[in-house]
Amino acid sequence: MKNRCLICCFFLLFSLPANNLIAQSVFNDTVFFSSSSIVVSDLLDTIHSRTGINFSYDPTRVPVSDKVAVHFGGQTVNEVLSQIFHDIPVGFVARGRQIAIFRRNVPAGEITKNPMYIEIRGKVTDGKSRRPVPFASAVLSGTNTGTITNEEGVFSLKIPSEYLDSALTVSCVGYESISLPSAILANGEKEVQLNPVRISIREVVVRPTDPTNLISLAVKSVPERFLGIPVYLTGYFREITWKDDKCIALSESVTRIYKSSYSNVWDNDQIKLLKGRKQENSYETERISYRVEGGLFNSLLLDIAKNPASFLQEDYFPYYTYTFEGFTRSGDRDLYVISFDQKPGVQDALYAGKIFIDVASLSIEEARFGLSETGIKYARSLLIKKSPAGYNVRPVRTYYTVRYKDVRGGRVLASVHTELDVRARARRAFFNSLYRTTSDLVITGMDTSGVKRFRGNEISKVSDIHINQIKDYDPSFWEGFNTIEPEIRLDEAVARLQQKIRNQIPLNP
Repeated sequence: MKNRCLICCFFLLFSLPANNLIAQSVFNDTVFFSSSSIVVSDLLDTIHSRTGINFSYDPTRVPVSDKVAVHFGGQTVNEVLSQIFHDIPVGFVARGRQIAIFRRNVPAGEITKNPMYIEIRGKVTDGKSRRPVPFASAVLSGTNTGTITNEEGVFSLKIPSEYLDSALTVSCVGYESISLPSAILANGEKEVQLNPVRISIREVVVRPTDPTNLISLAVKSVPERFLGIPVYLTGYFREITWKDDKCIALSESVTRIYKSSYSNVWDNDQIKLLKGRKQENSYETERISYRVEGGLFNSLLLDIAKNPASFLQEDYFPYYTYTFEGFTRSGDRDLYVISFDQKPGVQDALYAGKIFIDVASLSIEEARFGLSETGIKYARSLLIKKSPAGYNVRPVRTYYTVRYKDVRGGRVLASVHTELDVRARARRAFFNSLYRTTSDLVITGMDTSGVKRFRGNEISKVSDIHINQIKDYDPSFWEGFNTIEPEIRLDEAVARLQQKIRNQIPLNP
C-alpha cells in the first residue's frame, strides 16, 4: 500500500485597506508658535519637537515645500492642520502619537503607488472563556485581502489610510462572525470577542450523515465548486524554527503562485519567491545542520482539494475510522464535522484529524489534521532526509490546517498552516532538544489576466530551503506589506537573536 505523505512547515497573510478616524487626545493638543515665513515641512517638524506628535506624509502628494505665515496662540493641532492646508483636499488620520496626512480623491492607481499606511491591531478571544482564538480570519469586507491570527489570537494589518472607513470581518469555524469598523483598531490593540455558535437541528439541511459518503460527495464537488480556470495568486509566507524555547530562525517572503484549475488534474501548481527577508542564529543551526526543505513547494501540495490526501481517497477508506461529530458554523455557513483516525493494526503513515464540509454546497471548508500516533512511526524516512552526524533524530508530531474561501468564480485556497516537531539527541547525551518549525502561507490577492505557467528556473522546488532562497533585502518593499504576527514580534525576535549571537561562545572553537 503506497501513500504519499505531505511533509512541510509554514507561516502566511492577507492584506487590507482602511477609514478616517480622529484620535481626539492627539488632535486636541495645543500649539504655540509664530513665524512670518516658514516651510510647511519645517513647521511640522517644529510642532513635533514641541508636542511629540509624529507626522507622516507623501511629499509628492502633500505640498509641504510651500511657505506659510502662521501665528498659533494655543490652537489645537486639528485647527493648526486645518489652517495650514485650508485650500488643499487632504485628510488626517491618527494612531497613537502619529498623524498621517494624505491627499483625498487620489486615483486608485496612485494610492497603491505611494500610500500612507496605518496599522490596525486586534486580539481575537472566545466570548465565553476569553481565551485566544488562533488562526481566525480577519478580512476586509468585500475584498480578498486580510490576514489570520497567530496562536495567541493576535493580528495586525497595515492599511492605506484612505480605507479606514471599511469594515473588517473576523470569523473562525465554530464561532459567529463579527464585522466592525477598521478605525476602532487603529489606536492600539483592541480585543475582538467571538461568540461560540449553537446550531439547532431545524437549521440544518436533512441529509444522510454517513461520513464516508459525505467525504466522497465533497471530493466529487470540487470541479464544480472550485475555480475552473488557472489564476495568479499572491501569497505571504513565513517560516519560524525554534530550538526548545529559543527562536533560532525566521524567514518571510512574498510569493506569486500559478494556481492551476481544480478541474484539471494534469496541470500542477507552481510557486516562486518575489521578495524575502530573514534572520537566523547561524551558530545554533550549523551545529546540527537543521534545515527544512520544500517550504514553499509543500505548502501547495497541502491544498487537499487539488491534491487529495489519503483520508479523502476512497481506496484508503478501509484503513481509516470515520466519525460524524455533528454540526458547527463558520460565519453564515453551517458545516458538517467529520473526524478520522488511522485504524489499529494498519502499518502506514496515515493521518488523524477533522474535516469541515459546507452543508449547503458540500464543498470543503477546512481541514485540521496531522500524522496519527501510529502513522508518524512509519514516516521517519519521509520526514527526515538526513540525520546530523552523531545525533539520533525522530519526528514526534505534525499538524496541518488548510482553509478555503469564496472568490469570484468559485472557491480557492485561503491559507495553510503547518507544524513539524523533531527531537534530536546526541548519541552519548542524556538530554534531547525539541526542534519545531511552523510555517504559514496566506493568499492575499488574485489576478486572472494573462495567466501562464512560470519558467522552470523561476519556481521553487521540493528541495529548496526557504531561508536559503532569500538573498537581498529591500526595506522599501515591505513598508506597507501585511504580515502575520508571530508569537513573538519579528523585531523582538531579531533583537534576541542578535544579542544571542553577540554573547555566544562556541564550546569547540
